[in-house]
Amino acid sequence: MKCGSMDVGHLALRKTYHCRNCRYQFTVLTGTSLRSSKLSAQLWFETAAEYIGWRATNSQHDFGIHALAAFMGVAYPTAFRVRKILKQDLGPGGPRLLAKCICCSSQV
Repeated sequence: MKCGSMDVGHLALRKTYHCRNCRYQFTVLTGTSLRSSKLSAQLWFETAAEYIGWRATNSQHDFGIHALAAFMGVAYPTAFRVRKILKQDLGPGGPRLLAKCICCSSQV
């Protein structure tokens, strides 16, 4: 929260939360690497789980962008960006938001 208050309300129509003190509006993805994505959080987590599974069994090769695009049902440029974000988030020194959300304890 910007002001440090814990007095939060929910704006159901806008699918956001707001601080009742400073009126700052935010979502559950605010402040994360997923903040500006048009993809749903569910798709991000499903893709991260698939990516981690792939890396666990194929440590020599990265998940192909065409295969990732097919799995997600998105265009190649979107899959390229998603893989880049996944590698940053799940790699050494990354924030590990996705790994924490899907209960992954080891680094990919």
